Amino acid sequence: METKHSLNEAEADSEPASAASLRRSSHSSPGKSNMVPSIIILACVALVLAAIAVRRSPESLGMGVASAWTQFLQAFPIVVLTFIVLGLLAVVVPRDVYVRWLSAEAGWRGIFVGTLAGMAAPGGPVIQTIIASALFKAGAGVGCIVAFLTAGALAHLLLLPLELGLLGWRFVCARLACTLFFPPVAGILAHTLFRTFVR
Repeated sequence: METKHSLNEAEADSEPASAASLRRSSHSSPGKSNMVPSIIILACVALVLAAIAVRRSPESLGMGVASAWTQFLQAFPIVVLTFIVLGLLAVVVPRDVYVRWLSAEAGWRGIFVGTLAGMAAPGGPVIQTIIASALFKAGAGVGCIVAFLTAGALAHLLLLPLELGLLGWRFVCARLACTLFFPPVAGILAHTLFRTFVR
């Protein structure tokens, strides 16, 4: 009876310790970003711009706020849906898939997948940054994320129909020839530098 009682006490003592270690590991995770500095910087920039607008003319401040509200209403649905899709992917897709295809251990495979995903990802820079943050927290490697963001900025496939119609196929071929190799190169450099200097 004493042995059983001591085992129960040991298990009870180990549970808070394990929970505390899990909390510490989640707080120390590199994907756990701190948004407070970004919020403070953006708030300061907004206040400075608002002061400049008021100094120029009181009407300009109202116009700026109205323009910001319109853009917010336009972006709100896609931002919410993006978070919903990413949350469901985190539940549905096993972590082994992220480790095999997107993690730092995946090597060139993760960089290649990140490049293709960035070329096909919907939305602009804000949406792609949200997707990149979710992938990074899910276990994607630095090289994969850098390739993803670089491909989204330089070689986005959704722009090809518009560019073909407005600028012609020669321009599109020239642009792709100049920019298509940047995402994997950037991913490889980021992967190498991160492994060399960040331990």
